[in-house]
Amino acid sequence: MKKTSKFSLSLALASFLASSASGQLVFEDTFNATAVNSGGFNNDIAARQANTTLPNDPYAYTAAGGAAISLNGSNVVIAGAGSFTPDTSDTLAVDLGAELVGEIYTISFELSNTSGSSGDWIGFGFGNEAVGANIADAGLLIRRNGAKSFYFADGSGTDFSTTVSGVNTWEIKIDETGANPTVQFFQNGSALNATPITISNLTGTDRTFQFNSVNSNTTATFDNLRIEVIPEPLHDAVALRGGEEAAARLRAERREASYASLLEAGVIRADGPQAAQDVFFSPISEPTKAWGEPTIYYDNGTYYMIYDYFPTPLPYGMATSQDGVYWKDHGFIFEKDEDVDDIQVMGVHRFQEDGPWVMNYSFRKKPDYPSFRMRFAVSEDGRNWKKLGPESTFLPDPRWYNTKGRWDMIDACPMGDGTHYGIWDAVPKEGSGFGSGTTRDGIRWDVLPPVRMKVPAEHQGSGGEVGGFFQFGDRYYLLYTAYNNHLSRQEFIVSSQRPEGPYEFTPRNHYRMEVPHVYTRYYRLPGGVFGSEMFWVRRDGPRYYHFPLLKKVVREDQSLWLKWWEANDKLKVHEIALSAPEETNGGGGYRRFDSPETIDFSKGTVIEGKLRLAKKTAAPRNLARDAAVTGTPGVEDINKAGGFEARNAVDGDPATHWQPDVALGETAELHLDLGAVRSIGRIRIDSRTVESVELSADGKTWHPAPPSEDYEPETFDLNGLAARFSHYYEPLDVRARYVRITNRAPSKAEAKPHVFSQIGITDIGIFEVPFLTAGREDSTLAGLVLEREGDKDYAILIGPDSTVMFGPLDKDGSPFRYGMHRNLDIHFGDEADFRLIIRGEMGEFYVNDYQVGLINFSGPNRLTGKIGFVGSGGERAISDLKAWHSDPDASLTAR
Repeated sequence: MKKTSKFSLSLALASFLASSASGQLVFEDTFNATAVNSGGFNNDIAARQANTTLPNDPYAYTAAGGAAISLNGSNVVIAGAGSFTPDTSDTLAVDLGAELVGEIYTISFELSNTSGSSGDWIGFGFGNEAVGANIADAGLLIRRNGAKSFYFADGSGTDFSTTVSGVNTWEIKIDETGANPTVQFFQNGSALNATPITISNLTGTDRTFQFNSVNSNTTATFDNLRIEVIPEPLHDAVALRGGEEAAARLRAERREASYASLLEAGVIRADGPQAAQDVFFSPISEPTKAWGEPTIYYDNGTYYMIYDYFPTPLPYGMATSQDGVYWKDHGFIFEKDEDVDDIQVMGVHRFQEDGPWVMNYSFRKKPDYPSFRMRFAVSEDGRNWKKLGPESTFLPDPRWYNTKGRWDMIDACPMGDGTHYGIWDAVPKEGSGFGSGTTRDGIRWDVLPPVRMKVPAEHQGSGGEVGGFFQFGDRYYLLYTAYNNHLSRQEFIVSSQRPEGPYEFTPRNHYRMEVPHVYTRYYRLPGGVFGSEMFWVRRDGPRYYHFPLLKKVVREDQSLWLKWWEANDKLKVHEIALSAPEETNGGGGYRRFDSPETIDFSKGTVIEGKLRLAKKTAAPRNLARDAAVTGTPGVEDINKAGGFEARNAVDGDPATHWQPDVALGETAELHLDLGAVRSIGRIRIDSRTVESVELSADGKTWHPAPPSEDYEPETFDLNGLAARFSHYYEPLDVRARYVRITNRAPSKAEAKPHVFSQIGITDIGIFEVPFLTAGREDSTLAGLVLEREGDKDYAILIGPDSTVMFGPLDKDGSPFRYGMHRNLDIHFGDEADFRLIIRGEMGEFYVNDYQVGLINFSGPNRLTGKIGFVGSGGERAISDLKAWHSDPDASLTAR
């Protein structure tokens, strides 16, 4: 064998790395259309983007500027001055950013030479915002005509003046792994700049592109757009030079660069990347990537957390804890298989008392497995894993399941006879449900027919994503995330006396809307079953999801709740000296009782106290509950479990809703008859959109109810984006018997793939009083008020019916238009203990140890650190107030 010197090998590697490289496909559009009509370049978009691996594909385009833009069957034709931009809702910009920021990637496409004069040009812009025709707005811009074939702008501009004609293939190679991104350009495979150029204005966490032209006589074509991430090309080079140890050192160096940026932003402490974290843990390896879906297990005195990155080809990461409270990140521990595109969600169980831990992990491999499939790995110690390889691939059983649908994430429950019953994500051939089967070792499964739920469902196929499956007493419980309704993703709790079902709602607390979190998962750990969510606060910078505290699952009367885990008391390390709250008069009769001290919320903080609540009889009457309701027929419920009919809009159950069966662009109506003419002071409608609300005393003459849209609800969806889930109409001084609500489905042009294009109503409130108030004589609410800069504070208030409401509150206590609320189907009594966990702009709230929900505080103004309290009737409601800061260093338990 011929021996190659290290020097010549380095030169060969340098030459390879400088040329065009193939990597992990992120986005592709061939612009080949089978039908051309007025829809233009959005024809056949799903087919053209079939290879896109982003979570919300396919993505539509929007034209601007007056140019005639169309498909000619094989590419995009632009005639005149204008542009087309993908996905003006910024979904693609967010999704591309999650894939590309911090990576090395290539963007390739074909541009034809413009048929106009030398002053006309066509261009492709790429940046962190809508690029626009002005090159100063672009992070990168390629523009070309007969005289100037390639142009790059980073504010000043660098020209490559090679003159070309005809159709050319262009490629941009961008390296964002260092402190300053660099770019290198290729024309038909040849590098135009031998040395990568540093760019200064490719910033932020979003990435998007635009194709544009200048001047009315420009005619050109654009085709075959492809964006690929190059999976660690330097890893390959170092591995050749120095083996896997050198590659591992390089990965560590890249992580350290990420750590440095987080240290500068104050996200982690200066005592190193392996420092333990307190509440709201988030990995510090590849922090700009979306991570989550953790699985947690316990072995020999240590809690283990394995988490994935999605949708990327990154490995799994691991964190450990000695107490389940303070966690320490260890970075990557489980590489993706060489023959697959990526690995994502996983589950870990021990199926035999003296056997190994078994991991089922999902993967995709196009075109063979475009949706998730499973493989298995085993570990003796829970830390070091051995893959069982392609031979362990677990595929859908064609007898009952769609062989092209997803098949992943097993959660298993011991049956007491040496076998385990498992439930997993799957797509049944008929109806809606989950996959199921039995096993003895967790690797070889006997597949059974789908598990069914008596829960309203609109679509055939997958029931959603399994969050947990376990047995309490004589019943089996399945907790899962269902896909989008008209508001958001939603979580259901169902139970059955048999593991195979059928499953139906628990009597109480069977529903939770995923706001502002996503995907609660459940784990069997010492002491019982525990659960926690993924939580994203967008303002906190590069980190995506956060992991809140573990909560213990408790059962009462066949229903389940999450409650405070006593081990979390280890957060109470440094007590904060708080004086007795002092009365503050905000004007207009508003009485608030404030703690004089300012608390540093940048540290993990626990605040506890006792609140005196209004009696249950003081709850205002909702006139909608007794109304006769008719309306546009709802969509078909394939599970025949109560459907989506009009009555669901006033039944008080957040798990049900009215979802009218209308096409895009059509309107739907809901009619309420209150039975008699009533005084109406305010109306609240839980829906993303409302077209109009009208009132009538006789059903003949109608008067519009003006909306109160001059407020920021400060609710955030599962992506951390601001969203409106409620609409208020107040103050109203009207006497009416009939209420008519009109809603309109978005038009085809307005609708976006995988965006909430459904319309519906979850709940309606009609009340005599004109406003909800806090801290006033007429108020029936009690709770906490966190002071903010600006003209509104943030309130967490409890009503007489034990509904907990979250949202902005005017500085004088009126009005209180909450954006998020939850009722746990438990009455808290006349006095209740509360607990608020907070760090930065993330919060978690408990009443009587029951977890109520997570809170995203990243509204228009920041918290000041001051906290106050309001009571029913404006009276003092707070007692026994205490607070602590957590301290991972003092704990010394994460390892």
